[in-house]
Amino acid sequence: MKLGCCLNMFGSREDPLGMHFLSALAEIGYEYAELPLAQMMELTGEEHKQIFRALKQEGVPCEACNNFFPGSLRLTGTDISREKIGEYGRKAVELAAEAGAKVIVLGSSGAKNVPPGFPMEKAMDQLKQLLEDVERWVEPYEILVALEPINRQEGNIIQTLQQAEELRRAAGCPHIRLLVDYYHLEMEQEPWEHVEDRMEQVAHVHMAEGIRRGFPEKDGKGLEFLKALETWEYRHRVSLEAFSSCPREDLQKMRQLWPKEKEAC
Repeated sequence: MKLGCCLNMFGSREDPLGMHFLSALAEIGYEYAELPLAQMMELTGEEHKQIFRALKQEGVPCEACNNFFPGSLRLTGTDISREKIGEYGRKAVELAAEAGAKVIVLGSSGAKNVPPGFPMEKAMDQLKQLLEDVERWVEPYEILVALEPINRQEGNIIQTLQQAEELRRAAGCPHIRLLVDYYHLEMEQEPWEHVEDRMEQVAHVHMAEGIRRGFPEKDGKGLEFLKALETWEYRHRVSLEAFSSCPREDLQKMRQLWPKEKEAC
């Protein structure tokens, strides 16, 4: 397993991507950075080049992107525009590919949450159609898209891994896989067996622990879950998606807690 970090968790108004902490990832020994696609799409071409240069200079590749769609672009309900979704989506995937991403996370609760009164069945059909479109966008780049369940306090559709798998199967798209977010998994109290049973389809993992959505603690359940992933022969990426008041210190602690045997995988 590779250890990376969602830098946007440390973002600010001046630095929404959290690029200020890229050098810390390099110094501490993280293997990749995960960047927010919707926020990157708001930047200019020259700013994109600056980001790519920084990644290359620090030797920390961007192997994953999150925040696929902005909340302002509706994916469910009566006000969706497939033309606008397609125009944005194709450009976003192209940008992710240019950044070097191998996987894009599709959580985007603000965009896909179902408006009040809109039939859930119709919303699921809209998301199925979206995945069919996404498949066409990512196929030329061989990028995987990982569906992220969002707990019921933040999302009202696709709240569990089980529901995400049902949608994935309905779409039947080879580049659509699953994301396991430990924070959402625990908030929904979804059994770990649901992860183990679907391990072949899990393409990406997000890690944060507790209601505070913080970094995993020594001897905590989060680290137990990482050990379970190894037992289940998960061999892809784990991105820390955790809040911190002392990011550099917490990044260092987590790197030290990361078992050495994982590095050889």
